[in-house]
Amino acid sequence: MEQTQTLPRTRNKRIDEFRGATIMLMVIANYIGNIHGIPAWLKHPKDIGLTIIDFIAPLFMLAVALSLRTSVVRRIEHSGRANTTRHILSRAFALIGIGTLFSSADVLFSGSHSPLLWGVLQAIGASIAIAYSMLSLHWLWRITVATLLLIGYQFGLEHGWQALVLASSHGGIYAALSWTALLLLFTVIVELYDNRQHARLLVYAVSLLFIIFGILLAYCGIPISKARMTISFVFLVAGLCPLVYIAYCSFVNIFSITHAGLSMWGKNSLVLFGLHGILIGAASIPKNPAIYTHAKGAAILLGLAICFAVLHTVAFLLDKHNKIISL
Repeated sequence: MEQTQTLPRTRNKRIDEFRGATIMLMVIANYIGNIHGIPAWLKHPKDIGLTIIDFIAPLFMLAVALSLRTSVVRRIEHSGRANTTRHILSRAFALIGIGTLFSSADVLFSGSHSPLLWGVLQAIGASIAIAYSMLSLHWLWRITVATLLLIGYQFGLEHGWQALVLASSHGGIYAALSWTALLLLFTVIVELYDNRQHARLLVYAVSLLFIIFGILLAYCGIPISKARMTISFVFLVAGLCPLVYIAYCSFVNIFSITHAGLSMWGKNSLVLFGLHGILIGAASIPKNPAIYTHAKGAAILLGLAICFAVLHTVAFLLDKHNKIISL
């Protein structure tokens, strides 16, 4: 992990804002996820089912995909494929390592007995490492590869993997195949959206096809489940999440809206993600469950407010000094 680096002269504010929004949503979801009184529709289902919270991690994966392929292509042109490969793989394994540290701390604070130290950062890191060699493929080939990965993963899921997948956060190491497929599908939508030669209608058509395919698979007996990272879930979110991003961009462009707060969070998303885990862990330390795990209305809002105040202060100070801490 690098110390700090001066911010690039030009950054895509929309991507920073979107990434910042997804981090904020992850903070809320992870904070309330440990509170017993929160209704089921605001938590991840333990197995089969779909709630609004299930879209947050895929949205963060989309935020990664928004700049991944373009960044890789530019780096290859500037530094060559060998240097780019070393950079991307070292970054991916660093994410896995950092995520493992965060997962270890979570187990320590929560007292859980997860069979595998795995979380969203590990899923992203593994997906980048696996998908990297396929990013230069034509978008139709990337859809094909993603589909084959999902078929292989679904077969494994139904022939012995399911218990470990359900026992692990974000599906564990086996589900890295499914997350990789999701990343590849996202890069397809992003490429079509960014390429002005393609009609925008094609973007909506591909997204709609993903959604329909996911629903058809669910109808045919493959349940929609983020806990299992099933093929039906992946295709469904692969189509829906980009539409959320497109709607967001259209809204802010029409009304010429910019949000410095979201942008600040997006620039240092890795730091804020790690810090939010520390804050949630600290909330779990007191012996009195009424403070956190069994908190009610006002106490929940107060805890979230403190968490957001600390994170926003850190984001503001880093942005004020034009610094970003990244891999």
